[in-house]
Amino acid sequence: MPDIRPDPLNAQTGRRSVSPRHLLTRFRQGHAKIRMPVGEATDPVWAPAMTVIAWSATLLIVVLSFFDGEINAAVRANDNALRDFMANWTDLVRSQWYLVPAAFLVLFAGVVDWGEPHSSARRVWSNLYAQAGIVFAAVAGSLMTTNILKIIFGRARPVLYEQFGSLHLDPFTVAHDFASFPSGHSTTAAALTVILMAWLPRFRWLFLGAGLFMAATRVAADAHYPSDIVGGFTVGFLFTLALARWLARREVAFRIHPGELLPVPRFRKPHVPPMAKL
Repeated sequence: MPDIRPDPLNAQTGRRSVSPRHLLTRFRQGHAKIRMPVGEATDPVWAPAMTVIAWSATLLIVVLSFFDGEINAAVRANDNALRDFMANWTDLVRSQWYLVPAAFLVLFAGVVDWGEPHSSARRVWSNLYAQAGIVFAAVAGSLMTTNILKIIFGRARPVLYEQFGSLHLDPFTVAHDFASFPSGHSTTAAALTVILMAWLPRFRWLFLGAGLFMAATRVAADAHYPSDIVGGFTVGFLFTLALARWLARREVAFRIHPGELLPVPRFRKPHVPPMAKL
């Protein structure tokens, strides 16, 4: 693949050169790399555990759908500090908060000269470019999937509960009040959860709990039913996980440890089994 030759540092400012040609070349490099053939020995994109997650979530959605109305009614009737807190912070997982900064970082890191090959500065810029791109692709891609499902199902939101109940579907209706399933905020929360779990695996259970909590704030805000939350979180979680594993198979941004579900960012040191250290 072609590489970008480093431009000399400006002697007066000490700044690296900035040029759109860097970004264009990196797009071409990335496109060429993801098109490279993948070895058969690598783990599949869709792991068996992901099928278990998908079917378990589907079963939970079906069960919850019969109790959605009662659950939301109970939450509305229970006016307390926790519900108010959750409702006030629900927009923390609006997609715009993450898509815009991620796009900016991709463009910023893309146009900057990364310096000499194999230098520490080049590794930093490369990782920033790749991981910001992952955030953008995961949030945007999973949200696009969710929005398509919203149109297909056309489920009435809780605001229309008195008129239609909790199980009313109006397929292929493009309207905000009929876009309850799945939850877009929950999709974004799940996408970010997977990325944070991959970045800092030591705190993966903390991130998973925080992601589920933020998804649940949509019920506190009376914007979605519980089954909407499960649906949205599942879409975001599986989409982002599949994306990361797909890239890892091509040695882009992530790597996969054999037998493990969650890929590891390439900026983290490779795991060395205890026996290999002897």
